[in-house]
Amino acid sequence: MVVVPWKKSALALLVAGTLSACGGGGSSSSADIIDNDPTPSVPETSAPDTDTPTPQPEPEQPTAKALQMDHANRFLLTSDLARPSIGVPAIAEDGDAAVMWMEEVAGQDYVKVARYDRANDIWMPARQLDNGSLEAYISRGWDHPRFDVAMGDQLLAAAWRDDNNGLYASTHRDDLGWQGNPTLLSPVTDTQVDFVNAIVSESGDEAMVIWQGADNMWISTYSIALNTWSPAVRFFDGTSRSEVALHAVDGQIYAAWNPKEEGSPAIRIARYNSGVWFEENVNNPNNLTAYTAIDLTKTQTGMMAAWGAGKQVAQATRTVQYGLGEWTIEGTGLGYNGLSVTDVDIESSDNGITHLLYTVPQGSNYFFATQLNTDLGIWKDVEKLGLDLTKMPGSMDVDRHGNALVYWGNYGTTESSYAPDTGWDADNMMTGGKMNTVEVSQSGYGILTSLDDDRGILVTMTK
Repeated sequence: MVVVPWKKSALALLVAGTLSACGGGGSSSSADIIDNDPTPSVPETSAPDTDTPTPQPEPEQPTAKALQMDHANRFLLTSDLARPSIGVPAIAEDGDAAVMWMEEVAGQDYVKVARYDRANDIWMPARQLDNGSLEAYISRGWDHPRFDVAMGDQLLAAAWRDDNNGLYASTHRDDLGWQGNPTLLSPVTDTQVDFVNAIVSESGDEAMVIWQGADNMWISTYSIALNTWSPAVRFFDGTSRSEVALHAVDGQIYAAWNPKEEGSPAIRIARYNSGVWFEENVNNPNNLTAYTAIDLTKTQTGMMAAWGAGKQVAQATRTVQYGLGEWTIEGTGLGYNGLSVTDVDIESSDNGITHLLYTVPQGSNYFFATQLNTDLGIWKDVEKLGLDLTKMPGSMDVDRHGNALVYWGNYGTTESSYAPDTGWDADNMMTGGKMNTVEVSQSGYGILTSLDDDRGILVTMTK
């Protein structure tokens, strides 16, 4: 077992067996420490083939109202006999999607994933990942996610907690289908697995799962080239107050979390590049705290993190694109009536529009949305979207044009949509569904999952 050292330098976190450097066989290997942060290479350009007609670009999609869910064709994913947990969705750039959940049938718990084939507009039969042999933990709340699914255009990765052994994972590949038996990722028997998060790299040929054990945070990676999961590596010698945020961009993966140990900094941020983890410098001149989960996105000027810092939203901005990153934490002043901010969601589009959704409880949950003025570096036009009587968090995502969808509600689902040309729509309230989660690809494909107590998991796709 390799314990990852943490140092305040660009030499931090050389991890054997991660992503493109991962190996099979259950043993870890070492490598020389690199004293320079590798810079992503620029592909060479070649002369066009004169015998091949130049492809014409596809027409630009309209920005106004481009994101519309097909609510008339909501799909019931689970059977009437099942007692399902919340559904966790994932979507790829080509529009293929997946939903993961845990369900109880006749006293037995099962882990399942269903895949959506966009080209044929069909949901494939659900795959039971554990074959009924595991006693899977059903997470019915939002505070401690114990399973997750992520996907790219050719790879799907799912991970879940087993109460008896620890963390398991399984993959589906377009060329090979589902792997035979699930892989036990936990290096030792660990029944306190928490905060499970999965991600697929931008290239789509590698996956990563990070989770929290009893006293440490762990990481494992899967490579299509090697067709195996790497041995688990201790990512951080300590624990987090909430789920670790992961964001894949420019061939790299960023991780951000708020350490739980006494005397720890408010947040920590690390960056994965070419098989190496680097801890980034985080400056906190005003000594702001982090009480909620952290979210990450890429803006036009670099990377940005956001979270709830007591009575306001805090943000950290990365000021160096490559090399050893410098982040600076500052307060945004965003809040409401001096109450604590309980949930923050930040998303950006390819055309430079950055959306922020934050939640403030005042008897009920109030949801506020705002966009970043990149030129001035300030948040503008704060919009009070609505409220939820039962204090369930909202969910937001955007496409490459800056169109956004927001969902919340526990006695039915409420939708708000944003288009750059027209701003926010009036709330659209629908019957049925709670614990709503939306995922949207930059290409404009979207999926919404909702839990209906009487029927099961409802799934809605974009039109």
